[in-house]
Amino acid sequence: MAEVIIAGRILQMNAPTVILRIVGPGAAPITQSQVSAIDYTVANIVTEAMTVGPSATSLTVVDVVSNTLILDDLWGNQDDIGYNFKHAFLTGAIPFPVPGTYQIDYKFTMTSGAAYRCAAQIKTTKIYRAT
Repeated sequence: MAEVIIAGRILQMNAPTVILRIVGPGAAPITQSQVSAIDYTVANIVTEAMTVGPSATSLTVVDVVSNTLILDDLWGNQDDIGYNFKHAFLTGAIPFPVPGTYQIDYKFTMTSGAAYRCAAQIKTTKIYRAT
């Protein structure tokens, strides 16, 4: 279902924005009206510790799915097609507390009843402070 997954690197304790192009049957980009729910969990893939979960956290479909593909500075020069899913983590609820590699697992439940999963990985880098 996920045509493009962008993996990135951030400093620990920062809030990333995950952008993806999500396609459905026939490789057409999904739209808000096709999705009834989106849930996600986050885990450190080395320790397997859940930082969001084990119960999934819900996203509001209209807040994260665009009905049109977006080409902007976030997408950069990935391709000339764009993305239609944008999940910006809130700075007050950052699930990346220590350096490592984290996997964000998304579950898209479609209005048809079908469920699709995709994942994104975020690598965090330690913050060094002069104290």
